[in-house]
Amino acid sequence: MKTPLLELVELIGASHDVADLRARLFPAATEMFGGMRGGLFLLADVPPLPRFQGNPVINALLARHAPLHEEQIVGPQEWKAFCSRADHGHVLAGPLVQNGELVGVIGFTRAQ
Repeated sequence: MKTPLLELVELIGASHDVADLRARLFPAATEMFGGMRGGLFLLADVPPLPRFQGNPVINALLARHAPLHEEQIVGPQEWKAFCSRADHGHVLAGPLVQNGELVGVIGFTRAQ
């Protein structure tokens, strides 16, 4: 019997390109994680933005190359002070790694 996470991994593997991955992944993963929003960002497509310099979640993801939740990095009050968006109460972020190099980030947010 397949678990939802295994089904998600297989869905990722079956994607042919980034557009296909986005179309397949976000409906399934957003439902699985109870997310309100999701995004996939390739580092080659995103210029360095000053607004990410102090982001503790982005900094930890870049350093660790491992999935994480904002509460693994900062406490709830510090997170609210950093990111006051109502739909970003919680953030789940994961690295996209190719040949040992970080090439992108996938993330999901929810209010509660």
